[in-house]
Amino acid sequence: MNLGERLRSLRRKNNLSQNDLAKKLNCTKSSISMYENNHRRPSIEKLIELAKIYSIDMNTLLLWQEENSLSSEIPKNIVEELGEITKK
Repeated sequence: MNLGERLRSLRRKNNLSQNDLAKKLNCTKSSISMYENNHRRPSIEKLIELAKIYSIDMNTLLLWQEENSLSSEIPKNIVEELGEITKK
């Protein structure tokens, strides 16, 4: 399961429409659609907010697949951004 599929699955499991989630993230429905269809990656700030909204940690949001096995692919830009945040 890729990040977009995971985001869609979490949104649906939490009974949120794309509009509902967009309001919570202070972004557009179009942005949510692009995240879910892997046309755009959410910023690290948006990922943190998503983890809070869904009451899950970042590892679960980014790494854990539906079958509870670790994903072998972490987007490089996410790894770099997380590294910068932890240095602060």
